[in-house]
Amino acid sequence: MSASVTSDEVVESLLQVQEVFKGEPDQFVLVSAASHRARCEGVVVVGENYIVFGQYGKKPVLHSCSDTQMLQHPEQIEEFWNDS
Repeated sequence: MSASVTSDEVVESLLQVQEVFKGEPDQFVLVSAASHRARCEGVVVVGENYIVFGQYGKKPVLHSCSDTQMLQHPEQIEEFWNDS
């Protein structure tokens, strides 16, 4: 839905939950992405769909070293289910 850069150059994005596979997240989820200087830099694109993995009480993180990532193809959802 939106993205902004924090004072420590981390991108924080507000995502609207479309489907829940496990747990009971809020309707909206705030996700942090690694800064452009990080080894596991995250790419955030407003308007795209993401699959988000997280733990209760912790902010999910979007970067290339985590399972949370942009969904580029619908079949990726099934790949995550098959791998877990």
